[in-house]
Amino acid sequence: MKPFLCTLLLLFGFSLQVNAEEPLSDYLKNTAFWHEGEVLTAPTSKYSAGYERYGYYRIEVAEDSLYTFTLIKDTSIKLIYGSPTKQGDIIWLSSNVNDGDPEKTVHQIQLKKGTYGIYISNSPEQPYEASYQVSDIISLYYLEPNNSRQEAIDIPVNTVIEQVTSSDDLYQSDYYRFTLTVPSLVKINGSVANKDYNSVSVSITNAEKNVYDFGRDLKAGEQWFANKGHVVEVLQPGTYYVSTFTQNRVYDRQYRFEIEAQPIENPETFKRGDSDTPIMLNTKYRGVISRNDDFSFTLQESKKIGVVVNSELAEENGLQMQLIKRDQQDLSKDIYIESDIYAKSNRVHYTYNLEPGKYTLILRSSFDRPQIDYTISVYDVPFSDITSKNAYVEEIMYLTDKGIIKGYEDGTFKPANSINRRQVFLMLSRDTNLQFKKIRPMTSFQDVAENSEDYTIITPFYEAGIIDGSYGKMQLSQSLTRAQLAKILVNAYNLKMQAPVADFNDVSKTHYAYHFIKILASNGISIGYKGNFKPNDPVTREHFSVFLARMQ
Repeated sequence: MKPFLCTLLLLFGFSLQVNAEEPLSDYLKNTAFWHEGEVLTAPTSKYSAGYERYGYYRIEVAEDSLYTFTLIKDTSIKLIYGSPTKQGDIIWLSSNVNDGDPEKTVHQIQLKKGTYGIYISNSPEQPYEASYQVSDIISLYYLEPNNSRQEAIDIPVNTVIEQVTSSDDLYQSDYYRFTLTVPSLVKINGSVANKDYNSVSVSITNAEKNVYDFGRDLKAGEQWFANKGHVVEVLQPGTYYVSTFTQNRVYDRQYRFEIEAQPIENPETFKRGDSDTPIMLNTKYRGVISRNDDFSFTLQESKKIGVVVNSELAEENGLQMQLIKRDQQDLSKDIYIESDIYAKSNRVHYTYNLEPGKYTLILRSSFDRPQIDYTISVYDVPFSDITSKNAYVEEIMYLTDKGIIKGYEDGTFKPANSINRRQVFLMLSRDTNLQFKKIRPMTSFQDVAENSEDYTIITPFYEAGIIDGSYGKMQLSQSLTRAQLAKILVNAYNLKMQAPVADFNDVSKTHYAYHFIKILASNGISIGYKGNFKPNDPVTREHFSVFLARMQ
């Protein structure tokens, strides 16, 4: 009876199998074809072996099809695929008590076009009886045999792949293949149908058989994909293989999985922090944490260093940071500058005075989270009045590294000071992205000597129609309002209106800078303050840095 089948599964089964020492064609050349609808039967035997208990047949699959096998009592089948040059076991299909029917078990399997061998058996003192029906395939992405890399099925990414078999075979493997054309964030999502079973593991390797450390066990649940993939990898363009492996005999353990691939924008700034990935100072990198991310940087001389990590889920996901000074000869002498800093907000920022040497920055999540997107920057901070705590340190350091910002001779930046017109034009003149077209000749201004550096700085701006002056003066020492800056930036960078944006509460349609402010906002350069733009407020040096950094 079926109840004691579980203890006999390794001895009795329905199998596709071939004698490995003989070509399948010779092995089966005298066997009969088993036809659709034909019921195979054999009497009982009280011996542990004998022809009464074993049957050998062939099935000819004319085209890719879904085969439904019906097994009575303790009948089992092994399915074999082979030709004079290629052969091998495919799968066991056995009677099983878990299907709820004590008299028969129904199995489904999709088969590729070809000739298959059938090995059919039963338990002692039990007759066997089996039949099958053929119908159209229901999935393009699951066809047996797919038990090796050579038989791997090509699948698309971001598509649910469903196993179409109710086999209870032990140690069953399936292989799939997918291709990436661009660097991508990849993770595995999936589940199994049987809520009492979760031993289907999925892993990914590349064409060189390098294993990526994010294989995972699919979990059972009442809904597919109740548990999302929790490990993320950065994969480069190429061909990859997906293998599934089952470890238990459970009826109807059908799995579903999805290779979720998200193309990485600007991959040159995306880093995967594996094994002390080197990063450059004064550069913002993007990354994803699904376990530890390790980054390294080296200082040739003592520097003030600012570390900034931004993540919308930093605090919620228990983001932690460590900073270690490495001893190149003896790792036991590593010095922990910071150990296990927990994020108290979505922005982690620290400033250190560091000596020359190699440093490792480690980020990790203290909770089991599927994915934490973040940006990380390590800055060489040259200004005495700027630290990583400054809300705009990233923009200030970005422009400093580009040579647009230079600060004052005393080593300060004075971020809260109002910026004057001369400083604005000086910084803009250092932006290599700006290319002006001369539309008029330069003129003289009462407050700017024609042989001065200031006159040289403002000349291209005037000739391009960016600035006009006021009553014959340029007033370079005067501070600049936010409305005036909006006009200058829109004209200098030739910005055009993008997606529609809401009006600011404090900028009427009759305001002289209304049009410029709208264009600036539509390009994402300014977002305002709680619905206001504050057009008459003077622009501070740090706020100008933000405006200008967003123009890059």
